[in-house]
Amino acid sequence: MESQRSRQFMDLFVRHQSHVYSYILTLVPNYADADDLFQQCSMTLWEKWAEFDHEQDFAAWACGIARNHVRNFVRKRMRRGEHLYLGVEVIERLADVRDQQSDLIEARRKALDNCLERLEPQQRRLLSLFYSGDASARDLASESKMSLRSLYRRVHRLREVLLNCISSSLEGRSST
Repeated sequence: MESQRSRQFMDLFVRHQSHVYSYILTLVPNYADADDLFQQCSMTLWEKWAEFDHEQDFAAWACGIARNHVRNFVRKRMRRGEHLYLGVEVIERLADVRDQQSDLIEARRKALDNCLERLEPQQRRLLSLFYSGDASARDLASESKMSLRSLYRRVHRLREVLLNCISSSLEGRSST
């Protein structure tokens, strides 16, 4: 029984972890803080798993817990006199807007995934390398045997292709 419980949690957690992490990142602009908050949130999700209502949406539940962690984090920082973050009220408003837009964000993410799949493998690889941050654009251009300007043009064209594909996908979704 415990094994099945663990598998259910892991299945849902793995499926929604990027959504929860991006939710945190929209509220806390620092990656290191977002990483820490995501870890804390992950632990809380596991600790509260027995309380989870399986009729409820896991992502919404997880984001609610993440929201509480972010709120507490910001309050602690503000009490220490660190005013590097938005106030709790602004964080709450951002979270509300993010919650209201979550269906659209998820639809766009799925459309992006589908549109990326339509690209040629070398196009996907180029975008992946360009946006991974592991190499500079200059190094990537050199490795790809093209000028820096050509690299930027190619990435720009691929972004336009993706934008048009996403827009078409979402238009088709809204007309059904």
